[in-house]
Amino acid sequence: MDKMTITEALAEIKLIDNKVARKVEFITSYLVRPNSQVDPLGDSGGSRKVLEQERQAVTDLLARKVGIRRAIQEANTRTPVAIT
Repeated sequence: MDKMTITEALAEIKLIDNKVARKVEFITSYLVRPNSQVDPLGDSGGSRKVLEQERQAVTDLLARKVGIRRAIQEANTRTPVAIT
């Protein structure tokens, strides 16, 4: 995993959440269409292929988010804080 500050990690989590939301919206918009309608993603390999790639991207992004959150938690448990 890349080394970053906790602040950077939290910012990346927010970015990941935004990316996932956009990808889910994209996937949802192409999930169902009548058979009589031309595949709008035909030039990109077809809806099935594109949606599989997008679903994999969402899975990868969420795995990254879990890794970042785990690293933040480990850093928090290792770092004592003195309140004066």
